[in-house]
Amino acid sequence: TNMKSIHTNICVLLIVSIVTSYIKNVTCAPTATVCNYIVVMDAGSSKTRAHIYRISPDLTSITPVDDKKKKPGLSYYAGNQTEIPKMQNSLKELIAFSKEKIPTACHKKTNIVLKATAGLRQQPKPASAKVIKEVKNLFSTSGFKFNENKDQVSIMEGSTEGVYTWLGVNAVLKKLNKPANEQVAFRTGRSFASIVFCNRQKYK
Repeated sequence: TNMKSIHTNICVLLIVSIVTSYIKNVTCAPTATVCNYIVVMDAGSSKTRAHIYRISPDLTSITPVDDKKKKPGLSYYAGNQTEIPKMQNSLKELIAFSKEKIPTACHKKTNIVLKATAGLRQQPKPASAKVIKEVKNLFSTSGFKFNENKDQVSIMEGSTEGVYTWLGVNAVLKKLNKPANEQVAFRTGRSFASIVFCNRQKYK
């Protein structure tokens, strides 16, 4: 199975879970451009990747537009806080890249989201909280739509990350809702490994 497809599906499923809270069907004057875009930054252990997606007006389909990554990951800056200005510059590059891919008229209508995973989760809480605060400050002046009260920047729990992995794998393999054929999902990262399966006996 193509691992990039699985990873893309994980990101898409994450977007599906948050998109109804973040996006509305809007029209941007004066060009009547439909502004159904979202920017999702996947802040992994070794890198942060910005994914730009276009969402259908009825929220039934999500189309990847483009993506770009920057190294190192946010966990590096949590452990090296004197270099946080470099983190800000790195994220600014991803924001600028995202703006190039989305119509200018839609920037203020496009939500920007960052979800950090195991690398930042394993850092001491004061250090990770400092990084999250700096990201929120940056996003608030990014030109995109951002509301820190909507949990648009946060650290995912390991259990949540595992569930999205399982959903992503089984979506790619077209195994969802087929209990006899559902696959166990095993995922490894630089700072995290998970094995996830659906125990249907528990829910009978």
